[in-house]
Amino acid sequence: MLLMSLAISVSIIFFANKVLILIGKKNGWLLGAIAGLLAIFYFFLLKLQIYVVMEFGVFVLMFYGFIVKKEKNQKVELIINLFLVSMLGIFSYFVFTGILTIIEFSSSVSFLMGTYYLTHSKPQLGWILFILAHTGSTYLGFLKGEDFFGAFQVASIIVAIIGSIYPKLE
Repeated sequence: MLLMSLAISVSIIFFANKVLILIGKKNGWLLGAIAGLLAIFYFFLLKLQIYVVMEFGVFVLMFYGFIVKKEKNQKVELIINLFLVSMLGIFSYFVFTGILTIIEFSSSVSFLMGTYYLTHSKPQLGWILFILAHTGSTYLGFLKGEDFFGAFQVASIIVAIIGSIYPKLE
């Protein structure tokens, strides 16, 4: 019951997050941060450890997207970049120890980098990376028997395709 509740919550909130970001609403970033926190628990229960780590990164980047202003602070930018490099280092550790599949690795990196590029005024690249990320998540969701989650990943692919074609719908 808990797993299904988390699957529904994470799926719906992340979907709303993407739609709101696509149409230029700042509160979409806050929804993404909330969904990221919930997703940490969801992926922990699914035993997808790399997604647990990735969702922590998504939470930080989504919250950053919510609080960042047009003019970026150089010290905060340095911290965000160091954080991103450390996340990629953790992913690399998982790859070299054999804990991580290629799909988990590529979709995790795509989610993080896609979120980073969306927060850094490169929306087309961010949405393209989200297409790749959601494709991997769709496969993993259905592989784990999480049909509701998998279906919402397909819906998120559609939003990301629209975002890649029309990166500024504001």
